Amino acid sequence: MGFLAGWVCLDGPLDADERNRFQRAVREITAVYPWPLRWTMRNHCVLAQAQFPRMWQGERVLSGPAQTAIAVGVQWKKYPGRRPALHHLARDLAGGREEKENRFDYFLCALVQDEPRRVVLATDPVGIAPLYYHHDDRRILFSTHQRLFHRLLDGPAGALDPDAVLQFLLIGHALGERTFHRGVALLPPGAMLSLGPGTFKLEPAAAPFAGGKGSVPRDVREAARALLDHLEEKGRHYLTLADRPLAGLLSGGWDSRLLAALFAGLGALSRTFTTQQQTRIAGRLVSEKKIAREVARHLGLRNRFVPPRYRTPRTRRLRLARLDASTWFHDWAFHLADTLPVDTYLLCDGLLGDILLRGLYHSPALQACVRSQDRPAACDLLLDSFVQGFNPYTRGLAHWERVLRPDLLRGFKRRLREEILADLSRIPQEDFVTAFLIRNRTRRGITPLPLFIFGARGVPLLPFVDRDFLETALGIPWAWKRDLSLFRALLEGLSPGLSGIPSTNSRDMDALAPYLCDSVRELSLRGRARAWWVRSRLSAFPGFIRSGPDPGPGPLAREWVRKEILTEILGGGGKGWRAWGFFMDRLAMVDDYFS
Repeated sequence: MGFLAGWVCLDGPLDADERNRFQRAVREITAVYPWPLRWTMRNHCVLAQAQFPRMWQGERVLSGPAQTAIAVGVQWKKYPGRRPALHHLARDLAGGREEKENRFDYFLCALVQDEPRRVVLATDPVGIAPLYYHHDDRRILFSTHQRLFHRLLDGPAGALDPDAVLQFLLIGHALGERTFHRGVALLPPGAMLSLGPGTFKLEPAAAPFAGGKGSVPRDVREAARALLDHLEEKGRHYLTLADRPLAGLLSGGWDSRLLAALFAGLGALSRTFTTQQQTRIAGRLVSEKKIAREVARHLGLRNRFVPPRYRTPRTRRLRLARLDASTWFHDWAFHLADTLPVDTYLLCDGLLGDILLRGLYHSPALQACVRSQDRPAACDLLLDSFVQGFNPYTRGLAHWERVLRPDLLRGFKRRLREEILADLSRIPQEDFVTAFLIRNRTRRGITPLPLFIFGARGVPLLPFVDRDFLETALGIPWAWKRDLSLFRALLEGLSPGLSGIPSTNSRDMDALAPYLCDSVRELSLRGRARAWWVRSRLSAFPGFIRSGPDPGPGPLAREWVRKEILTEILGGGGKGWRAWGFFMDRLAMVDDYFS
């Protein structure tokens, strides 16, 4: 997705030691990425920016006598004239004006003004990509990668936030603006932060997306046509900025099928790539290889199947470094990304389709809360979904009861409810449940995962995430999403017969029967890591388990893990590891972050 970071002194020149430490830390983090790193240095600041130079109008780094601006993102619609997109963003940030033009899938922008000394940070309205920041009376440090703060902040500023770490372990990500560090926050979606000597102002940079715009469509076909009209127009605009062929990431689901059909219809899709996820129905795996092959044949596309390779001792740490501990691992995506040629294709990916077009995880009970605007009731329902395990990558609190102390889990559940309710209360949108799901990345498809993983190989195009599409989708009756009629109408509008090919989304056992298999070994190059390796990882914990009671900025306290379970894991000839490998694997991810 790109890298953006800066360290700015607000009351004088930047200390030489701070400058050197910042540069070393940035080089260490960006060493795993293929794009070139660009530096901008002045006596009071050092800025770093890196991203493939695609899908953006003009320069991403602008430096003048009075101010410097840097940005990352994906642009889908050009500004009139020849000035770069960053010029328009910087102009609006400098003047405090709202960015009214809807021209980006996402962007992150930083502006540093010399006189008066001021730093302005801004994110797009949806906030797909993360931007973290820390500030005190004399400096501000910001970055797209939170690992940078662990390397640079000492003392209270870099102190561990145990609640954020527990949220990462138990529900897969930290809520709201939390990060692993008490002194570091995530900039909210659609926000603008303005910071100068003695001043701090955090305000909306764009009005929040509403609960739909215009009149309610008369039927599902009219709703689908409105969405398709926007997507087709957006696709044509993409092609005016693209200087590379487009490739699709084709799974067994409907989101990727929709985008493949869209760009194939525009004559722009070169080929598709498929791998195997662990989607199960009635205990059997759905073969995405077979489904994608049939979809590609229907659309007249070339499709390549890439067998999944799951984590091993050699891949695990590098994968975590690329993901930056923002959400869980998804092994299928890493190996697929590693197979793609670097900077050869623009990659069409979805994001938000499950939420906006299928209403996934937006249950009838939650919809009743939206109708009655009952945020406390919605809070309890969302809390239950977290506590029970939100998806296959989060097992729920009950599975952690033999690993973590019961009092720790009870306290966590109580604080989690308070945090969800506070977050829901701050959301101004009428459809606050959808806004919460988007804001808190509670679905793997709307995490930064595609940007971090596939963004290291090319530029991911994300057609569902611009403001116009969001508002159009939010205005469509919820029932048409839940019964899948909206998605069927979208697919048929692009390519008749496309919705008839079975999908992992439909869960139709009769239709899916020919596409089921019994073991991932039939489709993968290598199974999961062997127990001996998982057991050996504990010896590499430099204090994660064996540390004292004070959880400093590095290791977590040993009392987090119940003593009898720790004894079972350390002994028993590996038996304990086989039973508790899932939990230790998650703990090891956090340990790798702090190592």
